Amino acid sequence: MPLIRLTHKQLEAARRNGARSRGPKTPEGKARSAMNGFKHGRYAKPACVLRGENKDAFHDLLQSLIHRFQPADEAELNLVRSLASIDWRLARIVAAESRILDVQTAAFLAARESQLTFQRRAVLNQLRQLRRDWPLPAPPQQVVESEPVGAQIPAEPEKIPGIPLPGAA
Repeated sequence: MPLIRLTHKQLEAARRNGARSRGPKTPEGKARSAMNGFKHGRYAKPACVLRGENKDAFHDLLQSLIHRFQPADEAELNLVRSLASIDWRLARIVAAESRILDVQTAAFLAARESQLTFQRRAVLNQLRQLRRDWPLPAPPQQVVESEPVGAQIPAEPEKIPGIPLPGAA
């Protein structure tokens, strides 16, 4: 049941006004409208590189975390991607904090940093628990045959046809 009840007349007026809309016209309106699709939390894009930020640096961060955690499947890879996204946003907050003069904005950033730090810890715990609760089978070991310990060296070197023995004239 809707919380606000509209009269038939109000509904018709809303439909007429909506039909006349052609979208935002000003740069501010367009920028605000561009944020309509922005998602946060679990549904955020892991590649959270903003315009003007170094995409290669984010890619390097992601690759270093992939190298560190060696994700074994898609579930682990998604957690590592989330971790990279959180680390990237934390670094952005720290950088922005040093440029901030507005006390209210600094307080907001401190709260956001705390949230992201908590999320980072939670993702690391999820990755740890995923590996503990659903371990992947170990890759098959390669059997490497080696000489038995204490193998005897033949007293006489074997003669290979066409190759003279050392010291032989």
